[in-house]
Amino acid sequence: MSRLSDGFSQVPVGESLASRLYKRFGPGSRPDLRQQLYTRLELLCTEGPPHQTDRAYQIVVRTASDAQGKTEPSKYFCRVVLLRLQEAGIIGASDFVL
Repeated sequence: MSRLSDGFSQVPVGESLASRLYKRFGPGSRPDLRQQLYTRLELLCTEGPPHQTDRAYQIVVRTASDAQGKTEPSKYFCRVVLLRLQEAGIIGASDFVL
């Protein structure tokens, strides 16, 4: 999947993934924790072996897309993205204890 055709292409190319997620899903009821999650997701998508970072990025983008149209898209995204990353073996169950 091209990173320019992933549904985030309307955002300037130099903008970080964390800031794009923040713009799309907002701060939630706990802005400090939500920003920490977005930053950690960005690190998963940029640091590490290329096959792992690409897979993490695909999961984040697919989950962000799936969240649109849900009753509470930001809550859906935050819960489901972590579950999908765990299922893919990219993170462990305790990696994202906030």
